[in-house]
Amino acid sequence: MPEIVSSTPGADLSLAIKRRIERKTWGRIHHLRVLAEGNRVSVRGFTFSYYLKLLAIEAAKEELDPRVSSLLDVDIQVSSEESQAPVGQESKDNL
Repeated sequence: MPEIVSSTPGADLSLAIKRRIERKTWGRIHHLRVLAEGNRVSVRGFTFSYYLKLLAIEAAKEELDPRVSSLLDVDIQVSSEESQAPVGQESKDNL
C-alpha cells in the first residue's frame, strides 16, 4: 500500500494528491510517497512507464492551487524491468 508522509498542515494536501495519482495511474506508481510541507510538495515512487510518470505529474499539478506558488518535486523512477526496483525496494519475485 502506498505510504503518505506528511507534516500536519500538509496532511490533507498529501492525501488528496496521493489519491488523485492513484486514480489517474490505476495504482501503478509503486512505493508512492507524498510529502507536503509549506509550499513544497514532493512525490516519490517508481513505475515501468514514462506515460504513467507523466500522468502522476499531471495529477499532482491538478491538485495544487494555481493561485498559490508551489514547488513540485517529482522523483518517480522509470525502469523497464521489475527486477530493477530502486535500491532497498526489491520486487515481489525476489522475496
